Amino acid sequence: MTKISMNKSFLNVGCGRRFYQGEPWVNLDVTPADASVTPWDVRAGFPMDANTLDAVYLSHVLEHFPEEEGGRLAAECHRVLKPGGILRVVVPDLEGICREYLHHVEEIRNAPPGHPDRLAWIKLELLDQGTRHESGGRMRTFFRDHGLNELDYVVGRIGTVGCQLAKAIPALPANRTTRFPLRPGSGKWNGSSLRIALLNALLTPAEAEALRIGLFRTSGEAHLWMYESLTLKKLLKDAGFDAVTFHRVDTSQIEDWERYHLDRDADGREHAPSSLYAEGRKRAS
Repeated sequence: MTKISMNKSFLNVGCGRRFYQGEPWVNLDVTPADASVTPWDVRAGFPMDANTLDAVYLSHVLEHFPEEEGGRLAAECHRVLKPGGILRVVVPDLEGICREYLHHVEEIRNAPPGHPDRLAWIKLELLDQGTRHESGGRMRTFFRDHGLNELDYVVGRIGTVGCQLAKAIPALPANRTTRFPLRPGSGKWNGSSLRIALLNALLTPAEAEALRIGLFRTSGEAHLWMYESLTLKKLLKDAGFDAVTFHRVDTSQIEDWERYHLDRDADGREHAPSSLYAEGRKRAS
């Protein structure tokens, strides 16, 4: 494993497009959105020595791993942190989603018509990201199917991602193929295009669709596990963290946390409302 020398002491894992550029951060992502982000698949562990970091930040990363792999990821965070170091974890709050779902079920049952579109949305929060078979899932077409009347509700639930969904309002693709066609206009044969052509020739449509779904399900977009405060605390404790505490968007044991603006957008909006914010501290030696 190639090691990164650590003049910087904070690590942002699976950062996507949300990262602080410059000291004291190192940013990792399997598909970097910026040249300053180090390409790295965290399933290989972290490219740092043990006891070298002051803080590790995992925002909406842990839920993309099965529970067992999530435990190994938390243990790897514990390995690289210095004694007294902090792991900050942000995940969707399963308990909060369930409570909101039950609230709307009871509202419709006891005071019809209630808010059926809100129920439809919160059901997507509960199920869609864990069951979808294609990018965006049914969230991608929610506003096309339900209109914009509940835009404020959705934005209040998931932040500016809700605005982005509303702006897209995409049309469903017609006649989606279950085959693996060559990229349009490529006109070139190479190892990849030959492999795709062979798959098209060998697989039935049902087999091709099963392979497509399998490739998507392991691509990193789908949620493979979810947490509420009880199981998240247990996972961090099992990984070796001595003290686990829960926080709000702007509170943290990490020094000067607010100045990095990682949990808020540039306009001050909480980036991922309805999230659970937890921190584990590695036992000081």
